[in-house]
Amino acid sequence: MVLHPRKSCRCDGRRRKIILIAFIIGGNFWLGTILLASVITNFENNLTILKLYRTQLKRAQTEGSDEKYYEYYFRIDYTIVESTCIPVDWFNTNATRTSIFHLTNAKLNMITKNSIFNVNIISVNPIIKNNYTVESNPFSRGRTRVCDYVLQLYIGFNFSSYCNDACRTENVQLLTFTYKPFGDSLDRSFSIALYSPTSTTSTVDFKIYQFVIYQSSIYFHKQVYIRSFNESHYVSALILDSTALRTSIVMSPIDRTFFIITDPLNERIVENNPSIIYISLLSTVVPNAYLRHENARILLRKNDKSISFKQDTTFKLLISKNNKDVVAFQALDLADSHIAIDSESHTALVLTQPKNKQSDIDNFETRFLFKLHLNE
Repeated sequence: MVLHPRKSCRCDGRRRKIILIAFIIGGNFWLGTILLASVITNFENNLTILKLYRTQLKRAQTEGSDEKYYEYYFRIDYTIVESTCIPVDWFNTNATRTSIFHLTNAKLNMITKNSIFNVNIISVNPIIKNNYTVESNPFSRGRTRVCDYVLQLYIGFNFSSYCNDACRTENVQLLTFTYKPFGDSLDRSFSIALYSPTSTTSTVDFKIYQFVIYQSSIYFHKQVYIRSFNESHYVSALILDSTALRTSIVMSPIDRTFFIITDPLNERIVENNPSIIYISLLSTVVPNAYLRHENARILLRKNDKSISFKQDTTFKLLISKNNKDVVAFQALDLADSHIAIDSESHTALVLTQPKNKQSDIDNFETRFLFKLHLNE
């Protein structure tokens, strides 16, 4: 039997097509399998990352919520003078904050007695006090910029459970009254490593020349409203004219005025008593206006920068031992006088003395007590 050559070619062509199609289908199958496995793997990885992210977020939220409940808050001022002026954003990189944390935590634990604690850095606020140039070489035209920084550091911590009230009082006194705990200005052993936001390899060591620590509060530099202790009445400024030099203050069940807890306008009193919390109350509705006592009444007045204004707007913040949200405001320049709700009108705020003149506000009449609520 003789095969026709054309039919033989046709059969071979069909076989090749079948083999090619089978190869393509098989290749696509394996390629699809590989792609599917890759997709599944990526999905599982993304799911793992998502779970990890959620875990970290939940942990961060939990840890962040604990910041409200530290027993003690402090503001630390580091004075730094260097021949090289570094941008302020270097102070807030994660690496720099870690450097500041380790140095601060180690040094504070060297000062205290019979207690060990870990501080938590709440905020870092670098302030440039001076920024000028000096001749680096009298025979050259080159100049070196010199920066004088004050690095304000807000921290919170809890003492160890075995440190009782007497122990804590002693340690607070040590922290706020110890003279130059970082050594003399000539001591170059203590420094903070600053890291560039764009490169972790670019670092600058800043030497600490002075160190001052003040007792602070969770409410510092926060916006708050002030509520009466046992009623839902709030401190309210009756704004009739925003250009007026002074405005009346009342307790209102409807309106409330937000205030910012600031550093005291009378700064010298803080330097003399760093273990006492002094504050001023800045209005958020009237520019540059503060709560002030005047003729035994509490008013909202614009800052005239006078000595009397600084004194009348500076208050000692007393905090209840039984409830950290309960506070009282003691006048700086009038002994034993505190802000209170007027016993006659029940709406005006006055400056008067409580029957119990002790510093323990847990024994005060309730009209002397207030609650601060953060605007969050």
